[in-house]
Amino acid sequence: RGSLTVVLISSLRDFADACIAEPELVMAKVTHVAVQGGLEKAEEGTFGWKPDTSVNNGFDPEGARIVYDFCFERGLRMSITSRFAVPMLPMQLAKSFAERVDSP
Repeated sequence: RGSLTVVLISSLRDFADACIAEPELVMAKVTHVAVQGGLEKAEEGTFGWKPDTSVNNGFDPEGARIVYDFCFERGLRMSITSRFAVPMLPMQLAKSFAERVDSP
């Protein structure tokens, strides 16, 4: 297997299209898929899981389902960071962080 990590931080559609069009190439080159999204338990979902209602999944629910199913079915390592991974910050605290950061 290859050495690429695919990082998906918006719609999953582009990677879904690659999985459909070139599944052997994806499996040969990609070793890990990191998704900012989410899954929820579901009897009707592949391996008992289906895409949740996170924003990135919601951009293209079918694309999200394709990516998750592809990874489950082919044993492609996947890390998923959901919106529940970080506690909600009060908006004022988040704004204060942004104001104090000195970035070019």
